[in-house]
Amino acid sequence: MPPLRSPEKTIWLVAFFLILSGGYAELVELGQQWLTRDTFGYGLVLGPVAVWLIATTWPALNRCGFDAPRTGIGVLLFSGLLVILGRESATAALVQYGLMGQLAGLALLRWGWCGLSLLLRPFLLFILTIPPPYLLETGLNHLLLNASTELGVILIRLIDLPVHLSGDILDLGAFQLRVVEACGGLNSFFPLTAVALLLTQFTNNRLAQVGILFSALPVTVLTNGGRLALTAALFNLSDNETVRTVSHDTGGWLSLGMGIVILVAETHIINKFWPVRRSLRNSASKKNRHSFGTRHAGVALLLITVFVGMSLTLRQQTIRTPSRQSLATLPQKLSVWWGEDVPVDRIMMAKLNPDEWINRRYLSDQGDIIHLYGIYASDLRQATAVHSPRHCLPAGGWSIIEHQQKQLGIGAGLTVNRTIVQQGMHRQLVYYWFIGRGRSIAGDIIMKWSLFQDVLLRGRAEGGLIRIITDANDQADDLILDFIGHLEPTLSNHFPN
Repeated sequence: MPPLRSPEKTIWLVAFFLILSGGYAELVELGQQWLTRDTFGYGLVLGPVAVWLIATTWPALNRCGFDAPRTGIGVLLFSGLLVILGRESATAALVQYGLMGQLAGLALLRWGWCGLSLLLRPFLLFILTIPPPYLLETGLNHLLLNASTELGVILIRLIDLPVHLSGDILDLGAFQLRVVEACGGLNSFFPLTAVALLLTQFTNNRLAQVGILFSALPVTVLTNGGRLALTAALFNLSDNETVRTVSHDTGGWLSLGMGIVILVAETHIINKFWPVRRSLRNSASKKNRHSFGTRHAGVALLLITVFVGMSLTLRQQTIRTPSRQSLATLPQKLSVWWGEDVPVDRIMMAKLNPDEWINRRYLSDQGDIIHLYGIYASDLRQATAVHSPRHCLPAGGWSIIEHQQKQLGIGAGLTVNRTIVQQGMHRQLVYYWFIGRGRSIAGDIIMKWSLFQDVLLRGRAEGGLIRIITDANDQADDLILDFIGHLEPTLSNHFPN
């Protein structure tokens, strides 16, 4: 393809940097997550690797043609809407995915399918460094944790050790092991998937590439199940605290290394059966090797400018916050329930930074105890405090045993989340729901969508969370339902319609 004329090159560069500048805040946040979250610290390595892969494919990109104008425009439109949706619903991951989609759309317009195929691996590497929305992250972590624990129990029994699994506790008689999130494999799943993605370039068989990529999941479960069994065996052999600590702390690195070895061996075996064949097809047909002209570059620049402008306009939109009563004025006496405020961790609240919160313990006349936790934020788009307990409870060491949505015969048909969690031998029943702007919502995704609607149509973004906890027993549901029946009519004073 002949080199681009200077005006065309300028337009493509302006479009590229406009995408980056429009998502500057979210890209900075992504870098901070690489630095502060151990699970995604590998982004500090994969980021430069992806940039290096792009640099190595640059000469080949210049030989690609232009064959996907409509698809490129469609990808830009969809990705732009995703950025706006993510920003207005306070979901940074959607914004970051949208930015990657905009870059992919730009690549389609500039180099066609040939160029996108060359850039697919670095694009996917960047996507793997983005922490997924917490609902997806917690779901994946729950899957890995359960599968790894079940496999670990099987392996422990194979080495003739008695073991009983109760919640997140492995009881081996003489000692107990608590299975925490890190043992589930989420810390190694994304790095192993990235390694598998890089290994796919050593075979050109599409089926083999898909197999290598998706094998990262079972390999993660296998290595972390093996890690649990190895830890149990070492704990059984030695009661030295130092030996136990070292074996536990190095287990994560060992399981990650073993996972990489398995993936490399798997790729080697696949290449024995499906040797790499040199492709005889040129990367781009001659008919597509032509100058693009300023029209296509201008279309890309126009679309990106419109979406960046819309996003900036919405970001500066005036948000209306109606008057309300403070959560501190929530009645301390609710029928037979008497409440007292309980101190909270000030360091944790400084990180969450809500506008207001309440943490109260209610005691009934019969001696039953219920814990009420509520938070309020005037702008949910800027708040980190209002997030699902399905995310923070496992982070606090609680395992989710059961979760469902339940419609109550209270108010206008209140729907809540009913969750049973366990830590060791202690079980608790949790009811929670999101509240604000005249809505009471159980689902995380519906909550995000309603926030997006209310910001656009009503200019409102306030809201909060109500969480109620008691010890899990036969009367727990009845106790909470009775408490909610007295609490719900008072909430409109603090979360106005």
